[in-house]
Amino acid sequence: MGALRTSVMSLYEVSDVVPGQSFMARDLLRGGEPIAVKEGTATKTLKQWDKIAARIVPVLGKNILTGGVLPFTREATQSLFDALLDVFGKKNARKLPAIRDEDLRAVAFTFTLIWGFDALGKALDMPMLQNAEGDEFMFHDVRFPLAAGATQQDIAARLNGIAGMSQENAQFWNWLEYMPPGEDKPKEAGTLSLDTAMDSSWRVLGNVELKGGFLCLSANSAERAEKGTALIQRALGDLVRTPLTEIRTIQQMMAERPAKDGRTPRETYRKLSQEQDDSEAGVWSIVCFYVPRASRGRGLASALLDGAIDHAFAKGARTIEAYPVDQASPSYRFMGFREMFVARGFHEIGMAGSRRHVMRLER
Repeated sequence: MGALRTSVMSLYEVSDVVPGQSFMARDLLRGGEPIAVKEGTATKTLKQWDKIAARIVPVLGKNILTGGVLPFTREATQSLFDALLDVFGKKNARKLPAIRDEDLRAVAFTFTLIWGFDALGKALDMPMLQNAEGDEFMFHDVRFPLAAGATQQDIAARLNGIAGMSQENAQFWNWLEYMPPGEDKPKEAGTLSLDTAMDSSWRVLGNVELKGGFLCLSANSAERAEKGTALIQRALGDLVRTPLTEIRTIQQMMAERPAKDGRTPRETYRKLSQEQDDSEAGVWSIVCFYVPRASRGRGLASALLDGAIDHAFAKGARTIEAYPVDQASPSYRFMGFREMFVARGFHEIGMAGSRRHVMRLER
């Protein structure tokens, strides 16, 4: 348990696989020589030069895997390198420096997020997607109307008394549960398991957020939604009223939103570039586009950009900022391509990392 508590998620390149016994792992983020890892189950599917995100710890003179193993495709690997370069690389650097253990712990969630985004597109074509408990993915949004007189302070005090509720800011909580390694339910044939985890094996079961006159619980299965609803009702009592629940599959969400973009005031996002001046007012950011695969190649991204520009200026934006990449970029392509923004009068003011152009449009 001591080794597990101090373990660090990193990205490894696999070689010399002996099925059912062992493999060699080269740490791509911290450097060093490849190490031998004793492992029975994973080695039955690992192949030469596979990339995996995992925790490898020494126990009784042997290196073993602990916790889950996330397979990284070439695209996901490149996205991870780009993300870490933005955080730890020097300005205009194109090579990732060796990263310290404490720094990797601080960005552990990045591995799960990038793997999840990469896997989601594949999951949409599968007959079933499930979470780590083996429950079918079904998005539940549970909205509790606040009772008359209930204050934000009252709600926060009660929520913070619930085991596993981790407050991120004044209005947002992650609902967490400790999941010891190896306790995930086995997957059924033809399914993909997808979930979000923090470092140290804390799994995100859902999110709770105060929005206007409502307390909103979001969870990815009926079982989690039922459990979370019961926890909130017991803890908050007469501070909330009977909730209303909206249930959607991934397919329904895609059908309801055939295309979407991310555009909103910049201060609602985490810092988007190292040079960002947060004292500026009226700057809106366009950070991503999503068009379903079947609808691509029809000019929808351009139409979304035009609509986003009109919407931002109509809502009072003074400046619109975007972070597109070149057409040949292997990552961050969801942020749009530079040529599309140039055609609409955006001008470049710098770079965010090695691939993203920081571009602006003023009126």
